[in-house]
Amino acid sequence: MDEDQKQQGQKKEETPSQDNLVTDTDKITFAEEKEDYGINDKKSINVTIVSVIAVVVIIAIIASIPYIYNPEPKISTGLVKINSPHPSAEKAKEYIYNNIEFKREGDFWYADLKTGNTIYSAEFYYGPREIENIQIAGENVFGTAFQNEKLYVTFDPNESKYSRSENNESTMKFVALAVGQIDTHFIKTFKKQIIAACTNEEAPACFGRPIINCENATDTAVILVKEAAKPKITFAGNCTIVEGKEWDLIKAAENMVMRAYAIIG
Repeated sequence: MDEDQKQQGQKKEETPSQDNLVTDTDKITFAEEKEDYGINDKKSINVTIVSVIAVVVIIAIIASIPYIYNPEPKISTGLVKINSPHPSAEKAKEYIYNNIEFKREGDFWYADLKTGNTIYSAEFYYGPREIENIQIAGENVFGTAFQNEKLYVTFDPNESKYSRSENNESTMKFVALAVGQIDTHFIKTFKKQIIAACTNEEAPACFGRPIINCENATDTAVILVKEAAKPKITFAGNCTIVEGKEWDLIKAAENMVMRAYAIIG
């Protein structure tokens, strides 16, 4: 058997099954505190260069969040952050949602959840009340492939290439932020092996990366992050599509994460 045959054989191996993604009180959410990943607001002279850098950042975020287990009685966590104020209409500083207490500290929301003797503190940009009404399409359930360890997170590297905000800034940073939020929670809490992918190979940063879209989600779990005019989550079998524009994309991403935790039903 030559080397190519061995590699093909390895790709066909099944990944081990995991606990159900929709959790009860025994499954805890948490995210790892991260420094700025270089996705701060910066004026761009060359849109193409900025887009290439942004694509590299997204790939780097997916690849850089490690597995960490901390047996301390309480684990304080953070989230991927950008230095850009996010709009919020919520006036309350704390409230109970689905028997879980959410508290606002500064610009972020925290929820302490307990499993055994360990308490995890989850951090979000938005509380559940602000994001609970995101439009849902499909059966509102993750496909069976989400029980497996491997999870592809993919995006279109050209989608935001010329997309600009009202301030003439690249919107690719919001795709990077949404990807970072999803990856952090799914790696840390559900122990997923996240694989960075692209929907096409047109961007240099995607050369050599897996080319994955919903058509590949036959027996593989896929989360597709994309820009769209309105926030929406689509459950399409083993492919979950998270879409929106700028901060609405972050709302959709956090809504999907909270559904994985069974915080939002």
